[in-house]
Amino acid sequence: MRGEILDHLRRNKEKYALGAAAAGLYYSDDITPDPVKNVIRRVVTGRETINTPEELLKGYERHPKYEELRKIARSIEKRDLNRLTKFGIHNKDNLPIPPYLNVPPGTARHQIAGYYLHKPFFSNFRDRELRIRDDLPNFPVEKAFKHELGHHLDTEKDTFSKTMDDWNRPYEAQKREYIARKFANEFDPSKESARNFIKRVRKEADRLSSFERSLYW
Repeated sequence: MRGEILDHLRRNKEKYALGAAAAGLYYSDDITPDPVKNVIRRVVTGRETINTPEELLKGYERHPKYEELRKIARSIEKRDLNRLTKFGIHNKDNLPIPPYLNVPPGTARHQIAGYYLHKPFFSNFRDRELRIRDDLPNFPVEKAFKHELGHHLDTEKDTFSKTMDDWNRPYEAQKREYIARKFANEFDPSKESARNFIKRVRKEADRLSSFERSLYW
């Protein structure tokens, strides 16, 4: 068996070398040009790069809150839009629930206002999913959109350490949740950029205690 494996590796070393090179380029966000990463993503995921709010919201042009959502999307930078490949507006009956969400244990499906999925181990991988709902009277769709975008901007890089930092904290006291709530409630693009807002609030979250963070909703 060992000989068969070694023989297979020898015969296919070019393929493995190419795959490793592509993965290295794709994950090396600081040194790889975006056009190169976008080509690799197209090959790997079959998804095109999102460059505009209109592309992100494609298919929802007739949604009653479309213009408000587009205005919010316009407030984030193109490189952040580039990382999102899956987006949807749902209700409690058709919201696709992944195996794990960063929500309190036992939370009922009808209580989830939306979610944002990323890959903690591969924070530069451009295949991030954002889902929101528009059927919650006490949580408007535009607020859900801002909340999940807040998660997206906050976990752009170093997502593994940020996830581990919150691992043993109650949901309502987690830094990521505090930042997303602040972004949803207070972010104003006329006053500062989305990235600067997130950076400032992240530092604020680091200074607060778990109890202090849990009080903000």
